[in-house]
Amino acid sequence: HLEDLIAFSPRYPVSERATLGVLLPIALVVGLFTGRKVRGRWFWLAVGLLFLVLAFGPTLKPPGLPLPFRLFYALAGGTYRVAARFLLPAVMCFVVFVALSLQPWYQRLGRWGSIGLVGGALIFLAFENHWYEPLPVFSMPDYSIYHQIGAEPGEFLILEVPVGPHNLFEGVFGKGGVL
Repeated sequence: HLEDLIAFSPRYPVSERATLGVLLPIALVVGLFTGRKVRGRWFWLAVGLLFLVLAFGPTLKPPGLPLPFRLFYALAGGTYRVAARFLLPAVMCFVVFVALSLQPWYQRLGRWGSIGLVGGALIFLAFENHWYEPLPVFSMPDYSIYHQIGAEPGEFLILEVPVGPHNLFEGVFGKGGVL
């Protein structure tokens, strides 16, 4: 969705929401107006924009505009179904563009200025990406089948397969997330 392009990242990526965050779009705007004499930076912006357009998927929402992902999907034989995967290469290209654009300005900073800039960016990224929150604790469920298997003679191995509620097993077995 277009409204998700510039937003704080969700703590747990359980939805299909993919975002550039907040810091990167700000740095992109600053990069557009700085580093005019640096060669090669526009290439990275153009490639990043191409990946970003592909990351929007087959249709730009809310206007409902068809996008080039439809062509890529057809050329790939329908095997590349998750358009948000293009966001990572877009981010990498945008980071290179910003780094090249800000290079002349960064080189003029003193030692403490560069340490302050990098430290401030890391602190902002820590808050933007919720690095201060602990990861959730997961306790294994105690299914009755485990006890039935344990009562059988012999040794067995149980392999927990991390499947979600929207998967092939839900349609086959009628139970999402549990095989």
